[in-house]
Amino acid sequence: MLAALSAVFLGAIDLSIIATILPSIVSELNINTADIDRYIWIVNAYLIAYIAAIPLAGRISDLVGRRRVFLACLGIFLIGSVLCATSSSLENLILARAVQGFGGGGLLPVTIALAGDLFSRKQQLGVIGTIASVETLGWIVGPSYGAVITTLSGNASEAWRWVFWLNVPIGIAVIWFTRHHIAKADETGSSHRLRQLDIPGALLLTGAIVFASLGLTSSGEIFGTTNGLRAFGGTPNPLADQLPVLGAVAIVCLAGFWFRQRSASSPILPSEMLGDRRFVAAIVANFLIGTVMMIGIVNVPVVVTLLISGGDVSWTSALLLAPLTVGIAVAAALGGKLGERVSASTIVLAGTILSACGMLSLYPLLEALNVWLMIPGLTIAGLGIGLLLPPLSSISLNLATDQHRGVASSTLIMVRLLGMTIGISGLSAVGVFRLQRLTDRLEPITQSSGESTALFLARQQEFLIERAIPLAVQVLQETFAIAAVLALLATIPLLRMQKSGSA
Repeated sequence: MLAALSAVFLGAIDLSIIATILPSIVSELNINTADIDRYIWIVNAYLIAYIAAIPLAGRISDLVGRRRVFLACLGIFLIGSVLCATSSSLENLILARAVQGFGGGGLLPVTIALAGDLFSRKQQLGVIGTIASVETLGWIVGPSYGAVITTLSGNASEAWRWVFWLNVPIGIAVIWFTRHHIAKADETGSSHRLRQLDIPGALLLTGAIVFASLGLTSSGEIFGTTNGLRAFGGTPNPLADQLPVLGAVAIVCLAGFWFRQRSASSPILPSEMLGDRRFVAAIVANFLIGTVMMIGIVNVPVVVTLLISGGDVSWTSALLLAPLTVGIAVAAALGGKLGERVSASTIVLAGTILSACGMLSLYPLLEALNVWLMIPGLTIAGLGIGLLLPPLSSISLNLATDQHRGVASSTLIMVRLLGMTIGISGLSAVGVFRLQRLTDRLEPITQSSGESTALFLARQQEFLIERAIPLAVQVLQETFAIAAVLALLATIPLLRMQKSGSA
């Protein structure tokens, strides 16, 4: 388990480290800083590929063995890391992140499935809490790790590439450890079993996620005007005119996936599990909590970028993300222990309430435009989310038979990450749309006749500080409030899940 946990930790670092190195990437690859709906795909590509790999890895590990799947996923992750380190454009980096995410996506479900293989059902909740803690510990270390590399590099150009290069020796060490400590007794009959894999179902699911995300990230300019956000330096989204096509393709792929799951001999989502009301409730709850998590992770660095200038952006983002991620890690570790003394319904209710209160408190705290006032709210939200992770993960193992343990555990992880992906895509669209509408009321900054360039730039800077930045922070406040509402909505399926379980 130690090798598997190490790989989970490595994958988690590469998900969260983007929060602190993204400003450097945008600057050094000459990406327009106003085109957030474009470069957010550096994050989105990793998440979507991660999601696409999860059901495949879970099912393949059931068919051909955990060890083979684990090593293959880790190898793909390292190849993606090298491609990221050598990327020369936004398009190349997005593709490289997709490769990296596909490899990383298989590591977590296989690790949870290993826990099901190695531990009794009574021990599994505590082990799942440990796995969740290791994953969230990676989130904690990730932003700080990026900030340390940036600091140690001094003024060296493109220091962010070392974030990906350093994955290679670490990954090689994990591969060596895995080959010597994970048995290969279950690796038999693989050629015959692989023919049971539902490749069409996986492709349809991936297509639905990709086109839905493209549609969401491109929809922020609906009803936009020329005096809005784009007047501040952004460029029109090239897919904005293709929203009907993107939406239609996403719907067709989703419908095809649904019908495929009903007819496939070995579907990605076993129909017998989807018929269990507790499992369906867990799916809905995981989706909502995933969205809440991503809103917090993405919004914090954006707030820091708006309100803090200079080289302090990376360190400040890392320090502010720590209360959220540390809270998640601590509460996730305690969640399994509390489950032995307190009812699961009490834990999930407390978790959703804390999550909602923490996110909602960020709305008034940001009125002062002081990033450090966010710490109490982020800490409370982190504790709430952390309490929810062990019971949300353990239900898959409690409901699954031995032959479906891998796919069951991976399904709920996939849904949570789907909530994160749709959340970040929707967040981008809502942010662009709202800022379009708010800034549309402002008079565009233009250089007056006879005005010197120095005076014009000074007036433009003053306008950004006094008018534009407060409006951008207002949009972020609104998204934190949306996260609070989503956390409260998660209470409904969670309590329904517990009620069904006791019936």
